[in-house]
Amino acid sequence: MKKKINEYKPHRYRALPKKILYILFLAVLAYIFVVIGYSVAKPFGEIGEVPTPVIDSLTEKSEDNSSQKGLQYTAYRISDDDAQDMEALNSKLITLPKKDCNTVIVPIKLEGGKLTYSTAYEGAASYEESSDTELSEICSAIKDNGFTACALINSMHDNLYPQFNTQSGFLKKSDKSLWLDNGKSGDPWMDPASGETKKYLAALSGEAIAAGFDLVLCTDMEYPLFSSKALEEISGAASEKDRYLDLVDDVNVMAESAGAQGGKLWLEIKASQLLSGTSEVFFKPNMLKADKYILDIDMDGLKESGVIKAFDKKTAANIAKEVLEKTEKKIYKTSFIPEISTNGDKPLSLNEFKEVMNERGYDSYVLK
Repeated sequence: MKKKINEYKPHRYRALPKKILYILFLAVLAYIFVVIGYSVAKPFGEIGEVPTPVIDSLTEKSEDNSSQKGLQYTAYRISDDDAQDMEALNSKLITLPKKDCNTVIVPIKLEGGKLTYSTAYEGAASYEESSDTELSEICSAIKDNGFTACALINSMHDNLYPQFNTQSGFLKKSDKSLWLDNGKSGDPWMDPASGETKKYLAALSGEAIAAGFDLVLCTDMEYPLFSSKALEEISGAASEKDRYLDLVDDVNVMAESAGAQGGKLWLEIKASQLLSGTSEVFFKPNMLKADKYILDIDMDGLKESGVIKAFDKKTAANIAKEVLEKTEKKIYKTSFIPEISTNGDKPLSLNEFKEVMNERGYDSYVLK
């Protein structure tokens, strides 16, 4: 029997073409992930870091609100004096330049508590500090001149309504009578924790939208600056660490009341308090139901708080830029609208303010 001769047979590597195709497939897949990943990540990189998870959840909610996309508000805020008289209001409306202003903010509840109109709210129907003017008349005057109408409600700086409804004010621990800020000759103040306060503010907010206003701006949502002695005298939540929750609740009932009538609520926040971390209503912003925040670039408060270094050596324009830069590190710019005063110790002209807004990429602003 012949022995079988060992013959050399080259290795064919039948699997090699499949491996090459597999490698090519992985390379293409990796390229796709890189391209898509860059296109998604780039917008977040342009926005910048948001250091706190609480603010992050807030701003995601704001950006997801499709009703706000593309809307621009160039607003002018009417003074308290011009808001109290229809003739004065109409005269002011005629002078506003439409190229610089598409929205008018008019106070309907002033600092101190006075209403500029006759309210239909039963709890304040006989309120002596209200005007005979109908709220719809005020709204019509604004809209007839071609503007979006926003009603301003000064929420907590109210010394009048607690006189009519004592349960809406701060009460004494001793006898549950109305607490006054200067003994028997002083004034009462609205208590944010009071159920009567919440009902009153919610009623005014809904009443404004029902009368034709598109927006409600809530201002001065804060506690009074109590002395230690005053806090000892007052009953309720004023001395508790979580008292800010009642401020949040007050904002939310106003927002819900406006929303039920088809409107939206804005909340004014002082830049000095936001940047110094002393804005109680903004301690937990993800809990707030406000549609937008109006950032009041309050020059006096910024100077006193010390959040802007070398304040006196800087121009109003540079201070405004610095405030916006600092604010953008805390919340997305889509969440707030800058507000500036053209009067005061550090006035900023309209043209200067518009230059700052353009440089920082804002298309909405409020002038007062």
